[in-house]
Amino acid sequence: MNYRSIVGVLLIVTCLFSCSEDKPQTEEQAVEQPEQTDTIVSGIDTLRTEMVKILKADSGVFRGVNFGMTKDEVIALEADTKRDSTEDTYLDYLFEVNELEEAEVSYFYGKDLKINKIQLNVYPEDQPSQIRYFDELKAFLTDKNGEPKTSTDKNAIWQTPEVLINMKKMGNEKVHDIQVDFVPAPVSVPTASIK
Repeated sequence: MNYRSIVGVLLIVTCLFSCSEDKPQTEEQAVEQPEQTDTIVSGIDTLRTEMVKILKADSGVFRGVNFGMTKDEVIALEADTKRDSTEDTYLDYLFEVNELEEAEVSYFYGKDLKINKIQLNVYPEDQPSQIRYFDELKAFLTDKNGEPKTSTDKNAIWQTPEVLINMKKMGNEKVHDIQVDFVPAPVSVPTASIK
């Protein structure tokens, strides 16, 4: 063999040897466990971690809150959440989903200081993210409340005996928000009793 052939063979052997040493490190890195969340949302395996943080709990109307709870009860329930403002008619909490996306939950109350409306606003980065969040929220709300009463690619409405939920995509070419309103279900009056 000539000198160039020996150097070529040595380079190939060195590359193969160094590549085989790097492989176990890559496999070890891929085995890392996903970050644990301290939420109590159950039953929806398709939700991304970011959404689980926002949903917090699958009890109550939303995030463990029910209509008729007092302002102070909600403040205690949301004690670990960043408060965004101190308005006189609602409590507002802000969630950083990731570097470019946020969500905001507002709990509205009346003069009796009891919750009478909940609103979730999600501020996705772009339209593909809006579509993912919309689909994930729709899956979560359907699992919890049954099939929507009406549903399109831009809007979904659920109604149970306790709550009316209206979820819709908001915005334009540059803004791709999602708004979800939770209000007490309207009380139906039997037609026989109306005179």
